[in-house]
Amino acid sequence: MALKMLAEAHSHLLALRVVQVQVSIHYILFEAAYARAIRSNPILFGTPFALADF
Repeated sequence: MALKMLAEAHSHLLALRVVQVQVSIHYILFEAAYARAIRSNPILFGTPFALADF
């Protein structure tokens, strides 16, 4: 019984770890897309990069 509970807990921890990695990957992709958007539309985002291109 205890072994079965331990196995279930372990599988839940592995599932949580997979979700954590997926969230990290999505956050990195979001950061890259956001940085690309700022570089391509600096005036829209009101960043200091707006003056660098002129």
